Amino acid sequence: MKKIFLCTIAILFAIASFAQASFGIKASLNDANQRLHASGNGLSAGNSGSSIISFQVGGFADIPISRNFNFNPELLLSGEGANFNDNVGGETLKPRLYYLRIPLNFLYETPIPRTESKFFIGAGPDFGFGLFGKTNAGGMQTNSFQDSLFKRFDFGLNFIGGIEVGSGFRFSINYNLGLSSIIGSIFSDALIAQTGGEVSSFQWKNNVLSFSIGYVINKDRREK
Repeated sequence: MKKIFLCTIAILFAIASFAQASFGIKASLNDANQRLHASGNGLSAGNSGSSIISFQVGGFADIPISRNFNFNPELLLSGEGANFNDNVGGETLKPRLYYLRIPLNFLYETPIPRTESKFFIGAGPDFGFGLFGKTNAGGMQTNSFQDSLFKRFDFGLNFIGGIEVGSGFRFSINYNLGLSSIIGSIFSDALIAQTGGEVSSFQWKNNVLSFSIGYVINKDRREK
């Protein structure tokens, strides 16, 4: 999986280097949470933790596709997790996970009349690779990314909207909806065993709402 990520990054930068691309940096305030879903015996139930405040930082490229459409890949370090108080196997659980995230957004952009600003909105797939993190479980701390807790790979959909002003500053809101379950096989089996067979499967997914400020470094190149 690590090789796939490295190849993806290399391809993105190769595309950007040959295109009339602009580049930027961004930083975000994350409102991160996780949701659980259990099913078995024809029944299902869901539960969410308490959200935590974290951060996101990295860079992006804008690669023109047509007059109003851009390809907008990003490369981000993202802090995520949640707080679960006595509702996961009867223990307090506080996962803290840090991902290398690669959202591949496709943006629609349109000028805001009588200004030098523009509005943009878009969406695209989001790939995440767990880098590091600690999880506090019942007062004991352990590494987050292992079979007894969480998988490293994550996949979801990213939604983005915002404005870019004439000076090159960009203000946006992102929502990353996790689609793949990140729960490790050992952790999942342990939770199923605790239910005495009433539950046959668990899913554990990330959700992150981000408020971002960015800056387009070479804005003049894109407008030529």
